[in-house]
Parts: sequence; C-alpha cells; structure tokens
Amino acid sequence: MPPKKTTPAAKASSKPAVKKTGKSPAKKPSGSTAAKVTAPKREPIKVGVTIQLKQLVNILKDGDGTIKNTGRWPLVIDPSGRAGTFLRYQDTNYLQALSPDDMQPETIRKALIGSIRHGKTFTIDMIESDMYGNIKTQMDEIQKGLLDCLLSKDLLKDEKYLTIVKESDGGEYGQYKFNDLYMNDFVFVLVTQMSSPGEELLNKFYTVTILEN
Repeated sequence: MPPKKTTPAAKASSKPAVKKTGKSPAKKPSGSTAAKVTAPKREPIKVGVTIQLKQLVNILKDGDGTIKNTGRWPLVIDPSGRAGTFLRYQDTNYLQALSPDDMQPETIRKALIGSIRHGKTFTIDMIESDMYGNIKTQMDEIQKGLLDCLLSKDLLKDEKYLTIVKESDGGEYGQYKFNDLYMNDFVFVLVTQMSSPGEELLNKFYTVTILEN
C-alpha cells in the first residue's frame, strides 16, 4: 500500500498573537476634558517688623522711611490689646470699629479729613474682631472705593482729599488750608488683637507685631 501523503505544517506568523479583551483601548482625555491642575495657594506677602510696645511711637513716626518705602500703612497686631489702649490716648483721631457711633460715615469722614488737614494719625481699632469688611462698607457710604483710595494713598495726591470735604466743614478745610508739610505726617493705622489676621490684611498692610511680655 502506497504511503499516505502528509500535509505540510502551516508557516508560523511572525506577529505575536494579541489577546482580545472585548474592551477598547483607553484614550487620553482631550484638552477640553482633561482634569484641571489646581494652582498652589499663594502665601500672603507679609511685610513688617516685631517690636516691644515702647517702640511703637517711634516706629509709627517712621523717621527713616522704612514703612513709607513699602507703599503700605501700618497694621498693629497686639493680642493683649495694650497697643490699642496706648494709641487711644496719643495725639490721634481714634475710632473703635465695634462702636456704632464711631463707625457712622460722617464720624469717619470728619476724623479722616481732620487727620489729613492737621497731619495726625488716623487710627481705627478693630479690637479682637475682623471688622475690615464693615469699615470698607461704611467708608463706601462716604465715597465709593474710599478705603482702597486711602490704602493706595491716591487720596493724598492731586488734592483728591478735597472730594470728601463738605461746605459745612467751614473755611478751615478750604482748598488753601491744607499744607503739604502737615500732610506728610498723616498716618493711617489699623489695629487688631487677632494674632493671625486675614490674608487680605497681610497683603495690604505693613505689620507691626507687638511682643508679649
């Protein structure tokens, strides 16, 4: 009986077998659907000094121009409350932010324009509360954006302070009664007993922290 013919083995494929899973390969998210990367939170730009209470008057006088050169007004931080009491009895126009009478727009206006006119310190003491928003609101009643104008010191330029003077203030506050020499001594001081003021305050003010004894 003649031998059976055998069929030659199929030639092996040069490509490796791919296992099918039934799932489509994952696609990279498009630019519109890609997860957004959250930018790291920026730390407040704190500029300031730490001192003893007895140094406060000299620091606020700013004889060497340290504070003035920063373009900021001082924020006095004193959890003990001694600094607020001390400033209250200095030659300043002092207002307490928790006092409804002190926070009347007309009271604030007179204290502010009087301080500019006579070259005095204009002090607002927030005590232990964050009253910054309320102060801004009350000053907006005098003139929209007044607090920001004061913080940027634009209020002191080009006689802009005259925009908050009223006829009822009398001749003492007329255009030619404001002296640049006196105005150079004007200082706006915010006082707080909060040991850690908010980011907005730290970004806008020169901090003067009082050491605890």
